[in-house]
Amino acid sequence: MNILLLSCGDNEKDVLGSEEYKVNYEASIDKPDLYDLKVVYTVGNATSATDTKNIKEETVPSPFSHELTLKAGTYVSLSVHPVYKGEGVDKNEGKATGSITVNGRKEIEKTNNTLVTLGLVLGI
Repeated sequence: MNILLLSCGDNEKDVLGSEEYKVNYEASIDKPDLYDLKVVYTVGNATSATDTKNIKEETVPSPFSHELTLKAGTYVSLSVHPVYKGEGVDKNEGKATGSITVNGRKEIEKTNNTLVTLGLVLGI
């Protein structure tokens, strides 16, 4: 069974509307004296993995927090991983936690000792 959907028209309206959401990215590490955090997060709808206008990458001390306002339909994502401050490899890796809060409600949170990745679409 094949299905083909077509659409045409000159309607420029957003399919999901123009509602705006307050988005807060948060990240932390359980051993901030040994680790910084590498965070990669979206600030708009990215068109590719190299879209530096809509994807930000930073190495920051723990804790990290960034708030912004985005429209419905925007894909928001956060990746977090520990960056060891010392030399060599630390055998006791720190555990990173990342979360995304939308309009004051924590929507998603995860903890891992190698990489935390989170994502959701606003308004869905």
